Amino acid sequence: MSTLGVETEALVRHGNGRYSDALICHAIGGYVGRVGAIPDSVWGDFPWTPAWRQQWHEAVADRIKEAGYAHERLQDAGQTLIQAAADYAHSDVRVAADFSAISTSPLMAYVNVLENPRSVTAHPGGSLRLDGGSVDGRAPVPAPDDTPEGHALNQAAHDGSLNTTEMWPGDTDLSKTPTGILRAEMASEGRTKLYEFLNKWSGQLAQAEKIVGM
Repeated sequence: MSTLGVETEALVRHGNGRYSDALICHAIGGYVGRVGAIPDSVWGDFPWTPAWRQQWHEAVADRIKEAGYAHERLQDAGQTLIQAAADYAHSDVRVAADFSAISTSPLMAYVNVLENPRSVTAHPGGSLRLDGGSVDGRAPVPAPDDTPEGHALNQAAHDGSLNTTEMWPGDTDLSKTPTGILRAEMASEGRTKLYEFLNKWSGQLAQAEKIVGM
């Protein structure tokens, strides 16, 4: 590769920015899908919950689709700029995606699993080459549990199991089961007050919903 001029470096800089943004958008789609995967069992049995549950699933799917569209458009823009730089400079141009803006974000777990390759090479008069094979975007994402954000993400994934019954040896304190420990950790003041409110007013809420629906 030869030394690039100022104008070519500008093309490469903008192209690399758009390519990096594209991979981040792909990661955002995976993150939204994980965070938005609320188990059907936790929605309750109110008359209006089926509609709410369906609308939530549709909203999450729409956000994932939007992230996918953004990924495709930004990737096209980035690759076009990088190829233009190679053609203009008559030299190979290789760029690597920059994730410094999200280096401490939970998104990095999705970048690490979903995004490969992270670099591209453009040849003058040729076509862009991705440096490495592509990973299946449906691969499971092992969210690390060593940060508050990652821990909260893992808690959300297990939230739907709070009301299930575990098989456990007799004469054992059920508060020490995995579900019991999770329930105790998630027993925040806000969650407790929400359960108290639902227990107290669920009958009236159901009746009000029935009247409104008549």
